[in-house]
Amino acid sequence: EKGQWFLKIHLSEDYKPRFEQMMAVARLSLPGELVNNALTLIGWAQQRVLGGRVIVALDKSTREYTEVLLPALENIVMAGESERGGKNAE
Repeated sequence: EKGQWFLKIHLSEDYKPRFEQMMAVARLSLPGELVNNALTLIGWAQQRVLGGRVIVALDKSTREYTEVLLPALENIVMAGESERGGKNAE
């Protein structure tokens, strides 16, 4: 079909209940919708990290935050540090 790209993904059976639970909570009817949402979120986060920002989860009531750590985002940080000659290079 025009305008669509088909992707076959092999995941461990262990992910199936989690995947289905995420779809149900988000009220998504197709697995592709969950994948599209995940890609959108990762793309947004990558742009922020490339801009030197840190992605965090904020507890509104306590104002405490936790950094979101994902291998894909950590790779971007490391690649940027490498391009600049290391963490302390400026």
